[in-house]
Amino acid sequence: MRAADERAAMVALLRTGRRPWVEYAELIEDRGSVERVLEDELTPSGQTTLFPDPSDRVSAT
Repeated sequence: MRAADERAAMVALLRTGRRPWVEYAELIEDRGSVERVLEDELTPSGQTTLFPDPSDRVSAT
């Protein structure tokens, strides 16, 4: 990933405002890429709260 893409992904990640920037910094170090962290945050299964939103659950039928 290009440096400009990494910066853009970082801005997008921080603008979501779901976590403090310090947590994002740790996640980026652990995952090795801001793009991976951003993808996790934007997916429905990227749970950021203790209790998931009931509307995000997949119904078992």
